Amino acid sequence: MEIEAQWEDDIRIIRVQGRLDSLNAPVLDRFLEQIGDGERLIFDFSKLDYISSAGLRVILKVAKRLNGSQGHLVLCGMEDVILEIFAVSGLLSFLQVEKSLSKAKSALS
Repeated sequence: MEIEAQWEDDIRIIRVQGRLDSLNAPVLDRFLEQIGDGERLIFDFSKLDYISSAGLRVILKVAKRLNGSQGHLVLCGMEDVILEIFAVSGLLSFLQVEKSLSKAKSALS
């Protein structure tokens, strides 16, 4: 797994590439500990190949933290197989998902 983070205006964009599973979910979890209250965050999953339940737990943890601090999380760029994992898990009922990074940015504007 590779993680790349950048700021565009006041939006943090985190790109995750490869597999997000039980072996590397703790790495992403530690990385995300630096997220501030009220932050606007986009996960770009356009290069994510696989996500396990451990990866889903990290995303859920971030979503709960941001919701509790008036922050906002948008996921984008998911391939159909990744989107299906989120749908089956029930996370799509309360996570905002956009097709592209540009639409995710617009959703936070």
